[in-house]
Order: sequence, then C-alpha cells, then structure tokens
Amino acid sequence: MVGEAHPQGEPPKMEKLENSITSTLTITRIDPGTTNSNPLGVPVVIWHGLSDSYANPGLDKLAEKINLRYPSTPVYKIRLAESDSQDRRATWFGSANEQVKSVCEQLSRIDELSRGFDGIGLSQGGQLMRAYIERCNQPRVRNLITLGSQHMGVSGHQPCTSLFDLGCHILHKLIESGTVYGTYAQQNVIPAQYFRDQSNLRPYMDHNEFLRDINNERGNDTQPIDSGSDPTAPEEDGSEYYPRNQTYKHNFQSLNNFIMFKFTEDTLVIPPTSAYFTIPNVTDSSLPDGLNPIPIALQDLPIYQEDYIGLKTLDEAGKIHYGTCFGVHMEIDEDCWENVMDWLGDGEGRQAESEKTNPAQQDQLVLQPH
Repeated sequence: MVGEAHPQGEPPKMEKLENSITSTLTITRIDPGTTNSNPLGVPVVIWHGLSDSYANPGLDKLAEKINLRYPSTPVYKIRLAESDSQDRRATWFGSANEQVKSVCEQLSRIDELSRGFDGIGLSQGGQLMRAYIERCNQPRVRNLITLGSQHMGVSGHQPCTSLFDLGCHILHKLIESGTVYGTYAQQNVIPAQYFRDQSNLRPYMDHNEFLRDINNERGNDTQPIDSGSDPTAPEEDGSEYYPRNQTYKHNFQSLNNFIMFKFTEDTLVIPPTSAYFTIPNVTDSSLPDGLNPIPIALQDLPIYQEDYIGLKTLDEAGKIHYGTCFGVHMEIDEDCWENVMDWLGDGEGRQAESEKTNPAQQDQLVLQPH
C-alpha cells in the first residue's frame, strides 16, 4: 500500500518533470471549395486533463474534426513532458504554478498565435488554461471552452480502479491523512492543488497555493452557506488583507466568451457542479443523491457578486454560456464536440445552451480512463 513506510503521511517524492509544449502543428486541410465559416483559421490550443497525454489519439481525432469544419485551422496540444508516459505523470505530479508559467513562456514564442487563439481545457486542463489567461494572456485567448473542469475545486476523489494507479493512491492517502493541504501536496501533487472542501474551508484558505489564487479568494471572504469555517479568523499568512489581483480580473474579463460544459453522468468530478463554476447547496432539503446535486446559482456566490475575477462582468455582457455533454466524464460524443466547435473562431449557429436528446449510436471518445 502506498504510504506504509511514511507514517507522517508524506508519500515518496517523484522526480522533477520538465515542462514543455509540443511545437508540432496538427493541421488538416480539406478542399478549399468546402464551406468555411472560419476563413482566418483562428488557432486552437487544447490542454488535456488528468491521466491523459498529448499523444492520445483521441486528441488527434478531435483536432481532425476541427479542421473538417474549419479548414486550415492550426491546432496545438499542450505538452508537459518529453514522452507519453511522462506527460501522463505530469498531470498528477508537479506544480500547477510552474506548469502554467512554462506554458506562458512557450506560447508567447509561437508566432502563429500572436493574434490570439481559442482555448479548450479538458477536465483539469480547464482551470490550468484559465490560470494562463489570468496570469499571462500573451498571446490572448479569445474564447475559453472548458469541459468537465473543476473551477470551484473538488472535495473528494473516486476510488482507485487499479493497485498500480500511483497518483490516485497518493491523492487518497493525502486526503485521508489530512495532509492534502501540506507543503508537499501543494507543490507536488496537481489534484491536491485544486482540492477545496466546502465543508471546511479554513485549511484551503490558509494553505492552497493554486486554485485559491486563480479564484482570487481571500480568507475573510463571506461564504454562501455554512462551510464550517470562520470567515473572520485571520489567515496564517495574513493574506486576507491582500487586495485581489486586478490583473487576473482584467485578463479574464477580456474573453470574447467563456463556455462551460458539464457531463450528465460525471462521477469523477466531486462535486460535478464545479464544472459550472459553482457548488452544491448542501442546506437544501431536496438535495438529491448522486450525479446532479442542486447547485447554488453562480450569481449567488461571492466570487460572482463581488466580481473577484470578472465573472459578473462577463455575464452581464452576455459572454458566459453553458453546455451539456451526455455521458460520463470526458466521454465526448458527436453532439458534444459539435457544440464545442460552435464556439471556435467566429463560428455560426452556436448551440451550447441546447441539449440534444438522442446521444445513442454516436461515436464516443473517452479521453480519461479514470
């Protein structure tokens, strides 16, 4: 069992993984006579999710579909390590802050992106892409599309499906031992860096080094429900007095559109409402069990009401949109991806709010096996 030789709850450290991004364009061209609703070929950058890698053939299939619809569109895939296996491990082990910093540096050197691009974040890639926007955004992201992402963090993790799934076992050990907010986890285990237990926010406010920062949260923020935390208690580092980062807000609210997709049978993201940038209403007596807890409306959360990062500004400008994908986490069928592609470039017929009701007998890609 992972951690048996570590009574302090500190799992064995993994070697440092070098961060990089693929320099290879994935471009598919079709006959120029084909209808092209995106003549300028606005580039697309895809950031894959947990346990996935740049080498996943499914990503290439998604890129091919983009080029069938929008010919001559450059598609880039974020690459965090040299090999397929290292890239997968980098989604579990490393520093989210360092990965975002590296991607900022790499994207800034790609001339083809200089006029801006559309960003697609798959699962945890969504909050990482959002961090890129808030902290760098040079080159600028025009439209941000996230699928099954954890914008308000996760408060748990599904049981591990394999004895050999090291990252999953380490994460469970960290959660069970109460060290998920410890220095090791916050600097070396990616999912721990967006762990946010709404029932006990004080440790998150005191120690989280990634999600709290990109959400522009402070320790004395009011909470929409009883979180088990005293919002008046000072943070250990006194950062409740820090002003919110206005650069984050300025950059994020510069988006043309922010589109969030949620999977109808998502059991991996706990709570699944995080994909819509909100949290469950645990005080609601009608709260159902399972996949679809009743959420608190985004507009009722302090992060929106006080406009920590520009969500209210975007929403009032009609730039926040929601979509639904039928199936389990990262099971992307034709309808789902068509709705995603509606928001690329200056695409027409955008339908992210519409839910197609016949997902049967469609090709499906499951990009993450967990």
